[in-house]
Amino acid sequence: MREHPRKRSFDRVAEAFFADGRARALSPRTLEQYEWSIRSFRASLGGERASDVLADLEPGAVRAWVEALQRTRRPTSVRTAVRGLKVLGHWVAREGYAGADPLATVRLPKAPPAVIGPLSGDQVAVLMAAGFPVLRVASALIADTGIRASELCGLAIDDVREGFLRIRLAKGGRERLVPYGAAATRD
Repeated sequence: MREHPRKRSFDRVAEAFFADGRARALSPRTLEQYEWSIRSFRASLGGERASDVLADLEPGAVRAWVEALQRTRRPTSVRTAVRGLKVLGHWVAREGYAGADPLATVRLPKAPPAVIGPLSGDQVAVLMAAGFPVLRVASALIADTGIRASELCGLAIDDVREGFLRIRLAKGGRERLVPYGAAATRD
């Protein structure tokens, strides 16, 4: 006799979700975030029951988990965790493990927009005055272009062209060209 989809093991469904993400070539960081969200939610269910059945993926349990996260995590982290779990809920419905998205009624918690201010002139000067040439170049490129640290670390010699950088693995797995100015080429 075939097992009812909502009675399937939460662990088996989660593993199928991760396999689907890998097959769709989601970024490792995205998969890592989804895995953290799902594992954290499962753990919040408590004890042996944590991996019993997919039916445990329901709004009331998610809201209790969110309240617990809000006591120890920043609002943006909580929002990201809930978003990851909601992706699982949508996938569960799309793949036929449930007739509808079990988390459709769960809303993302509010989080203030993150504002990352630019370095001040004095802060840039301190970095540029450091005795290490590599640090000076890295600081100049980041200050001049606004590239991410991970993008800087991923640069190869061939990626540095006259007037622009070729970023091979930008956010979202895309490639992009980033212009740089005279500030990045000064001694």
